[in-house]
Amino acid sequence: MDALKFPAIPRKGRLYRLFYKIFPQSRCMSLTEASNGTSDRRLPWWTWVVPLPIFFLGTLISLEAKITTGTALLYLPLAFGLTLAYWWGPRVLPAFYLNASGCAGLWGLSRVELWAVYGLPETVFVALSWLFFVKIASGKIWLPDTKQMIYFLITGIVFPLVIYKFMLESIFMLAGDAPEENYWNLLITTGFGDFISTFCVSLPLLHFLTPWMAKRELLLHREKIEHLSQYSRLRKMQWLELLTVAVMASVINLFLDFIDYWFLNGILSLYVAMRFGFGATVLMNSYMLIITYMVPAVIHHGFLPHFAESQMLRTQLGTALLYVFTIITGRLVSDMRLSEARLNERNDELNQMNSELDRFVYSVSHDLSAPLKSILGLVSISRLTTVENEHRLHFDLIERSAYKLEAFVAEVLDYSRNRRTEGAHEPVNLKDLSQEVFQNLQFADGFNEIAFEDAAIKHEWVISDRSRLKMILQNLLSNAIKFRNKTGKPFIRLSTQVKDEKLMFSIEDNGEGIRPELKAKIFDMFFRGSHRSEGSGLGLYIAREAAKKIDAAIEVSSTYGEGSVFTIALSASILPAPAGSQKSVPVTQD
Repeated sequence: MDALKFPAIPRKGRLYRLFYKIFPQSRCMSLTEASNGTSDRRLPWWTWVVPLPIFFLGTLISLEAKITTGTALLYLPLAFGLTLAYWWGPRVLPAFYLNASGCAGLWGLSRVELWAVYGLPETVFVALSWLFFVKIASGKIWLPDTKQMIYFLITGIVFPLVIYKFMLESIFMLAGDAPEENYWNLLITTGFGDFISTFCVSLPLLHFLTPWMAKRELLLHREKIEHLSQYSRLRKMQWLELLTVAVMASVINLFLDFIDYWFLNGILSLYVAMRFGFGATVLMNSYMLIITYMVPAVIHHGFLPHFAESQMLRTQLGTALLYVFTIITGRLVSDMRLSEARLNERNDELNQMNSELDRFVYSVSHDLSAPLKSILGLVSISRLTTVENEHRLHFDLIERSAYKLEAFVAEVLDYSRNRRTEGAHEPVNLKDLSQEVFQNLQFADGFNEIAFEDAAIKHEWVISDRSRLKMILQNLLSNAIKFRNKTGKPFIRLSTQVKDEKLMFSIEDNGEGIRPELKAKIFDMFFRGSHRSEGSGLGLYIAREAAKKIDAAIEVSSTYGEGSVFTIALSASILPAPAGSQKSVPVTQD
């Protein structure tokens, strides 16, 4: 276990803690990170190369919205750089700076000696956005709730954008590329344009593509991505309604002047936000950006006519605010719907728990009273006889009833403990734990007849809840011994394999098997599948509930008369075997 001790972050002040937060590679991975899957991973080599053509494509599109030398109303590389930095970290910054510097000539900036300076402001924007939101604020880049949305808006866009615009326009003014009298007008108008394009382009990329990227292990940070909720998905008729709103927006922007009637787009977006929630609003706002900015830029090759009008600044401000308000409204609507759905699920769980509790109290009272009545009856009979052999027989029967009562009380305690306690994250050796549980069953009837094989456990160390895994194995191995093969050579064989990003831990036996008509019932509370069953009927039910607590599932396949295979599908993190650890020796009972 010594190899699994991870060094803690040195507590030497805020600067040290901030340094380790920004550069996690400078310390070893903590046990919490290992258990939650939040450590950094190695990315493919092409993540260093692909950003450059993406940024260049964004530059070519942005040139269509060029206003003056070095300035465009929309600048898409900012949104692309922000998104890729959130996904892949600072490795995208060299490509971003190279694109910004190398493309300066395309913007009419003729002073080659200053190209390296022109590329600095936007690179600073991407770096600060990643630093503020991802590293310092520990933001969830798929923006799953209102809190993360506001963090992204403030720390990921607004603060870095203000610094970026002041740097850029100041450089242009000092270099003589922009007249001093247009400084504030250009700064504010293009600032709103950059905000709109960055906000509306990066949002759909981060929200919709981040879960897809995480599933394929293409994110720098190992994070447990919360996929889109089923309650946020649109049905067919809702898609048709959303398409109708998009057509209305197209008609409005085709026949009405955008500068005079920009607020109509906001009304449509607000309707979508209140009607469908966050995801649909993100799509609608991105579509609005295309039909109100990008399409006119391509058709008219720039915004110079509109830019010269005094209303353009008010239009930019109003559009930016409407995008923000509609997005936050959509996020709040989705959060409320999700909370309502979770509340309904919780109510259903509570109703089920109440019904199970009623049944539990009834069955427990019966199963507790039966052994007690048996003991009291045997005591009464013993008082009526003076034969010593009969006394010994009665004592044996009393002892059996007491053991049965003790086993039932232990199962009730397991049931209660599993309900009350939260899941733990700790290193567990599956092979050692399996042998420990098997040896604890050595006084069970038929234990010495079983051949126990665990050589096929290829993944020994995992991060999971040891007590619950022990609880599950206790019940599964106990059943395998109880319903063993009586005619041949009974065995219990344990194995592991990785399937669909889960660790499959299988317990196979060649015992009686399960009748097909009983497979759906074996995990029910107090279910006894055979007349030979002397247990309480709680074992498999407790095993299933314990598996749920550790985000696992128990699958069963069985052929009646030939045996069964119970498989625990674990979502636990697999750890390498500690250096110097000894291999466990399979246990075989003669």
